[in-house]
Amino acid sequence: MKPLPLPALSPADVERFWSKVDRSGGPDACWPWRAGCTADGYGSVRLRISRGRWGSYRAPRVALTITSEFVSHEAFVCHTCDNRRCCNPAHLFTATQAENLLDMRRKGRGTPMPRPVRKPLGKGSRLDAARVIAMRERYLGGETIASLMRSFGVSRNHTTRVVKGTSWRNLGAAV
Repeated sequence: MKPLPLPALSPADVERFWSKVDRSGGPDACWPWRAGCTADGYGSVRLRISRGRWGSYRAPRVALTITSEFVSHEAFVCHTCDNRRCCNPAHLFTATQAENLLDMRRKGRGTPMPRPVRKPLGKGSRLDAARVIAMRERYLGGETIASLMRSFGVSRNHTTRVVKGTSWRNLGAAV
């Protein structure tokens, strides 16, 4: 989900923001956000969008916006230090989603996408592992696709995919 564009910040907003950042380590150190955080560990700041309306924004995005000319609301704000609470603009840069993912994997933080796990069979399922194995054995024994589809109550396409192994691949080799 893309963040909302930041509202215009008043000098009071900027002062309030920096009062919640620990800059005591100097210009090269991480500047941790000392106030509230999101569930995934990023600093979070609430800003007035309009009269009576407030929005939550990630603190690193606000820090970079305050100190640079422009940060697109479509850009990702990334950390060279990998510290999610860090608000030091020297540690922040903007990137596309693809660049962000590449940076993450380069630093060894990315995990390969998990392989999909077959969901438990629903109430309407006509096949389970035992029936698939039986269908494949009967096909190898010479039974036709038409006979199998009638026997197991599934479509011709599905029967073909099962016996050829393009469906239920987790059961091993098929025909």
